[in-house]
Amino acid sequence: MLKIDYAQNIIVVKTLEGMGMAVGVALDNMKNSEILGTIAGDDTVFCIVRSHQQATMIIEKLYRIIRKSEI
Repeated sequence: MLKIDYAQNIIVVKTLEGMGMAVGVALDNMKNSEILGTIAGDDTVFCIVRSHQQATMIIEKLYRIIRKSEI
C-alpha cells in the first residue's frame, strides 16, 4: 500500500498499479464487522465503515498488518 487516508467514514487506500482488487479482497476477507463494504479499482480502494472512529481504528489495524509483513 502506498497511502491510506480517510474522510468521515470512507477509507481510501492507494496501492501499486494493478493491486487495488487484491487489496479490496484482502479487506473483505478480514471479516471485520466495522467494514460495510469495499469498492476496488486498479490502484485505489474505497472502504466504507460505520463511523469516523471506526475508520481510524481500521487504519491503525492496516498499518499494524503492513509493519508485520515488512519484518
